[in-house]
Amino acid sequence: MTLSMPESYAAHLVPHSELRARVEQFQHAMRIAMLDGALITHKTGLYYLAGTIQPVQFFVPTEGDPLLLARRNDERIRLESPWRLEPLRSMKTLSDSLKSAAHGSLAKLGLELDVMPVLTFRRYEKALPDAQWLDVGGMLRAQRSIKTVWEIEQLRAIQPLAEAMLAAIPQVLAAGCTEVEVAGRLEALARAQGHQGRSWLRAYNMDMYWGHLIAGPSGSVGSFFDSPNGGWGLNPAKPDGPGLRVIEPGMPVLVDYVAARGGYVLDQTRTAVIGTLPAELQDAYAATVAVQEAVVAASRPGVFGSELYDLALEVAARAGIADGFGGRGENQARFVGHGFGMEIDELPLLAAGWGEPLQPGMVFALEPKYVHETLGIVGIENSWLVTEEGVERLTPAGDEVIQI
Repeated sequence: MTLSMPESYAAHLVPHSELRARVEQFQHAMRIAMLDGALITHKTGLYYLAGTIQPVQFFVPTEGDPLLLARRNDERIRLESPWRLEPLRSMKTLSDSLKSAAHGSLAKLGLELDVMPVLTFRRYEKALPDAQWLDVGGMLRAQRSIKTVWEIEQLRAIQPLAEAMLAAIPQVLAAGCTEVEVAGRLEALARAQGHQGRSWLRAYNMDMYWGHLIAGPSGSVGSFFDSPNGGWGLNPAKPDGPGLRVIEPGMPVLVDYVAARGGYVLDQTRTAVIGTLPAELQDAYAATVAVQEAVVAASRPGVFGSELYDLALEVAARAGIADGFGGRGENQARFVGHGFGMEIDELPLLAAGWGEPLQPGMVFALEPKYVHETLGIVGIENSWLVTEEGVERLTPAGDEVIQI
């Protein structure tokens, strides 16, 4: 069968020039680290450097063109990725395949060891017993933290979807509905407009289905998910996000949903309510917006993520919300912002002890939130691009509470 790629699908292919520039930048970093090459196998690295997440291993030598080694789906891989492709049906022939693509030694090679299971790593040790293996996951994360012009265009292209998702909240939110009912309605509307559904996280054992839609006391419940918001979820196997709580007037409803399209995401959160928020939560919400304004005003190239986190804590303390800022007690998050792009949890971090400065081309989601002991959670989140002068907002919808 000859495959014919749909035009709508082909519109999201990563241009060859973009992939080549990324590979050449990665090769430069590998030469500095005195590596002979790297095998990329994790889906994020594959999509970033090869433009496909089909079942391949992607060998990037320090000099010359990389090589795709395919287990299957050869025809589809050729449609999605411009790089040379060879079949690799067995790990027994991996060494020979790499020697044909390498320009020299295979003594010192990289793998994404930050995400590779140990048993998988042992297979590479067996296939190339003389190689010394080093982690290149951190190297790639650092490179991906600074978005290219093409990537920034992809993020801006998500803006209409992000706005439409927030604009739909008054249509889907109603008293007497459960959290998961409202979530399903919102997700259906977003899906019809091209939301890709799946969003990637890198952290071990972290996953998320679309995002969190949490009402009232559910917002005061922490979860396994490393975030100010948790929620009960539906069961102990999915113990976060929307559950079966019935939404009532006056309850804060936190909607923390990414807009995802073309392999990239924008992260955003809004607070909604049927009727009016309790006065205490109105004040807390205003304080989270004040935190956002202060951090945004201070954000520019050269400022450290830890400095912005400390500033957020200072503003929150002055506003009287320190006890619930970012969570309560042991569930208090130690960050107020994070990078995003192909994954939701990218660099940079606006976090305690984060000693790396912002650079032009970085993007981060700033999410000051307040968790009340019993009434739930309120807060705001927007996505920002670091420019030469400061930051540019990527999520253009208004910051006001969505009142219904």
